[in-house]
This record gives sequence, structure tokens and C-alpha cells, in this order.
Amino acid sequence: MRNKSIVSIIAVCLLLGGVNLVSAAGLGDILTNTYVSAGLGYSSPAPHHDGSDFGVLSVNSAYPIGQTCDNGLAFAAQLGSAYALVQDGDAHVSAYDTTLGVSVRNIMIGDSSGPKRPLAIAALFDYRREREVDLWDARPIVALQLRPKDTVGSVSVWHLNTDGDKSINNSVTGFWQHDWQERLSTSLSAGYEWGDIRDPIGKIQAVYAASKNVDLTASAGGSTGGDWGVGLQVTYSFGATGQHSTLINATGTAPFPLLGR
Repeated sequence: MRNKSIVSIIAVCLLLGGVNLVSAAGLGDILTNTYVSAGLGYSSPAPHHDGSDFGVLSVNSAYPIGQTCDNGLAFAAQLGSAYALVQDGDAHVSAYDTTLGVSVRNIMIGDSSGPKRPLAIAALFDYRREREVDLWDARPIVALQLRPKDTVGSVSVWHLNTDGDKSINNSVTGFWQHDWQERLSTSLSAGYEWGDIRDPIGKIQAVYAASKNVDLTASAGGSTGGDWGVGLQVTYSFGATGQHSTLINATGTAPFPLLGR
């Protein structure tokens, strides 16, 4: 009962927050930081779950909150949603994800005698509706730009409820991202996941900027327990910012990635 009350409170906050964000943000800011994506993927059939293919359509936006502060801090709110078709036996079922959160970028760290490095912090909340269950999680993200081409950080996922015997798995991962050239970037991550699965996990992503508006992302991940998955995604940026919304950016204005499948 307590879990349901907590979930209800979070749902109301997400709804009210989303309405306020859309009404407060200007249309230009919304479009500049809005990304739409389409993707296909497959997850392995062994040993923790049945194999399944899936297709995803998503939209993800970040909205500046007021003006950038005099000290350089940039606050933003984020709202994103995804619709997926997921294989369930011989049929496909619909799944829905929604993400709402806040972030601050350009937190400059370092001593007075050395270079300052930008740090970003985000607090995201995810809702997932799949196979007649409603699941929630909190997803804090920390990213530090070590050099102009290198970013490191961590992503944690903490489930907030259980529906029947289902919940989103908890996980903690660290990542390293590198820009190899103007058009190509990669991300490597490793960590640990626990819930119905208790295994070390890892993932690799490669993002190629086909143009200022279009990104192509290929990803592959797995666990030491034998689970694995691959995916391909095409993303269109209305603002042509040159940032990759499928990667975690310590600077700039792009939204943070949605909850992965």
C-alpha cells in the first residue's frame, strides 16, 4: 500500500511538472533541444528471459530553466517519452516509457592553480508500462569532462516500486566517452546489476554524425550471466546542435538519454 501511495505522488508530480515545463518554455527553446529517434534491437534468449526483438520510437527534450547563471551554471528540465513494440511469444505487445527530470551543467571543479573541468549532475525519474505492469525508477547521473574529447561518469538506477513480482533492476555503472573525430564518438560502460538478475554488466556504443541534424547509433551490451542485446538507432535533432542525445553530455544543452531497453 505504501509503495502505491509513493508511486501515485510521483505520478502527480511528473504530470504537473511536465505541464508546467511545456507552458513555461518557449517554442524555440523546445525545438532547439528536441530529438526524435527510431530504433530496432534484439535481446538474447538465454538464460534469464525469452529472446525478443523490439522497435522503439521516442522523443526527448530539454528545456532551459530561466537564464544561465552569472557563475556559468546551466539549469534545465527534461521531458521524454518512448513507445516500443516488444516481442512476447508469437505476438508483439506495446510498451511505454516516460522520463522527467532536472539537471545542472557547467559546475566547474578544480583547484585555483590547475584547469577547471565541467561537471554535470542530473536527477531523472522513469516510468515504464509493459505487459500490464507499471514500474518506476530514479536515475541519478554524474558526468565529468576530463578533456574536451573525454567524459567520464556514473549512472545509477534504483527501482521505486514492485508490481506483482516485477520491478526495474537496480544497477550502478561507470562510463567513459571519447570523441575520436568531429563525427564519431564512442562510449564504454561497465557496472553491476541486481534484481531478478545479479551480474556484472557492460555496454559499448558508437555514434556517427551523418549531418548536423542526424545521428546513427549502434550499441551492444551484455552480462556475465549470458544476457546480451544489440540495437541500431537513427536520431534527428531539430536544433542541429551537433550534440549526441544518445550519449551523456557534461556540457551543452542536449537532454540526457532515456532509459534503455
